[in-house]
Amino acid sequence: MIKRVLTLCLFFAVVLPTPVGAAPGQPWLIVVGDSWAGRIARPTAAAGGYEVHNVTHKSARADGTARDEYGLLSKAVAEANAAPAGSVVIVTLGQADIGLDKLYRTGRSVSTAVGAIESSVGSVVDHIRGARSDLPVYVGGYDMLPAEGRIFCYLELFFLVGTMSATSINSDMWAVEGALSRVADARDGVYYLNTFGTLQGNSGNPNLSRFSPGVYQDLLDCHHPNARGAAILGNAIIGRI
Repeated sequence: MIKRVLTLCLFFAVVLPTPVGAAPGQPWLIVVGDSWAGRIARPTAAAGGYEVHNVTHKSARADGTARDEYGLLSKAVAEANAAPAGSVVIVTLGQADIGLDKLYRTGRSVSTAVGAIESSVGSVVDHIRGARSDLPVYVGGYDMLPAEGRIFCYLELFFLVGTMSATSINSDMWAVEGALSRVADARDGVYYLNTFGTLQGNSGNPNLSRFSPGVYQDLLDCHHPNARGAAILGNAIIGRI
């Protein structure tokens, strides 16, 4: 009798499929995106008590990710399928597309780039939601570059993108934020993370005429928040989830 029961238990354990998303344990924070996303993933997960799942690449762009460049889209869908209930997805893509256009002097207009970003991020989100419609997806999580008061950052920006004007650079980035907001507005279960202005102390209400304070960058990296800045952004993001 005992042998029969054990045999039946083994049969059900091996043969019956495990429902998608049924993994037990701590909810996951799945962060999909570029180098900025990679910088904020761990502190954001820590602030919210999530298990971090980092699906990022330093050279990721919105259009590339929509085409599964670096395998990011496939990995994001696989992570979503495996995630336990209560997990959350953040997609932080788009700003690198604008920056690389400027760097390589592609000549593509900002409005054209923003339209492409909106379409690409929307495609990424739709793939993730198609896999797991029960998981909320948040898009955004960016802030202005931490360059305020750093002379070498102004010089680097002028060399890389052709201007050191905070208003000009921030206005282009703000246009991308508009695209991310529209992606969220057009879909159920998708939400826009407006964290612009967080490092200025005005989260969601940025002063576009200035960069984020330079105290939030380290060494020669003028394009990402340091550990202190990433922790502040992580808390701001969790406050919106």
